[in-house]
Amino acid sequence: MLVDGMHVQYVLAAGLATQGSTTFNFLGAESWVFRARRVGGLRRTVVRFVAYDALNSATLIVRLPLLYVLVSGLHIHYLVANLASLCALTLLRYLVADWLIWSTRALRGRTAV
Repeated sequence: MLVDGMHVQYVLAAGLATQGSTTFNFLGAESWVFRARRVGGLRRTVVRFVAYDALNSATLIVRLPLLYVLVSGLHIHYLVANLASLCALTLLRYLVADWLIWSTRALRGRTAV
């Protein structure tokens, strides 16, 4: 939509779309995937969101150059390259989120705020 509809450059569009999808995905992870590990009130939720957003933003350091190489270097269509770059980093993001953000280790000893 950003590239074809609004003529945003594909690398910038990927970065902007990541920020939008981060919020949507966090709400899903918080509500369904890690529901049993939620502790604390709004403050702890905001801390988890900031950590999750930082994780997704940090993966852009790898994803955007990968996207650029796939599209500009290997001439793969930007939608296919975007899907490939997302798949390449999905497992990594999940493992880090499971280990750090919603970690049972990190949650031990914390009570609801």
